[in-house]
Amino acid sequence: MFTGLIDRTGEIRQLQATASGLELTIVPKSPYVALELGESIAVNGMCLTVTKITDDGFCADVSRESIHRSTIADLTVGALVNLERAMAMGDRFGGHIVSGHIDGTGKIARITPDGDVRLFEIDIGDRLARWVVEKGSIAIDGISLTVAKAEVASVTIAVIPHSLAATTLYRSSVGQEVNVECDMLAKYVEKMLHPPSAEKESTDATEAINMDFLAENGYL
Repeated sequence: MFTGLIDRTGEIRQLQATASGLELTIVPKSPYVALELGESIAVNGMCLTVTKITDDGFCADVSRESIHRSTIADLTVGALVNLERAMAMGDRFGGHIVSGHIDGTGKIARITPDGDVRLFEIDIGDRLARWVVEKGSIAIDGISLTVAKAEVASVTIAVIPHSLAATTLYRSSVGQEVNVECDMLAKYVEKMLHPPSAEKESTDATEAINMDFLAENGYL
């Protein structure tokens, strides 16, 4: 599990096609202490497993499924990526719950200065937008950000100077695609309220969780 607080950026040193997908070689801008084989690390929001430790970085494999759902195919040697090690028990929880499982991609439609802040309008499509609420959280390229405005098929996020400087966002441009992970809690709530037909048949025999149920039990 991650929190969406990027601890450093890294540079793609090598991209190697494999039988199962792609192997990335990444060199962090500052070295990790005691990085271990098999541990999880988020690369632009994708939860990847460290498969090799190199003198100045590490390697990680990307499956075909992750390639299909993410912007990984757009990366080139020399590109910067956001990095975050998996959360350890007892760590401070500064962002929001981020699984590292990308829901899809979005496209930056507009970047607008607002004093020191930059407003990013990102088209994410209605499939992803249904899991987004104003003042809620969303992970963009692994960065935990607050939603300033939620539309039918887009979101606007306000990025402070620190987040711009500490992540790859300062290099972002209009038209660029980004990885999107929506709030995990929103996805669970949606499934409980609107279960697939097979699950709905089983819940109909008992007490389904629906809007009436929530209202009757004081949740609405």
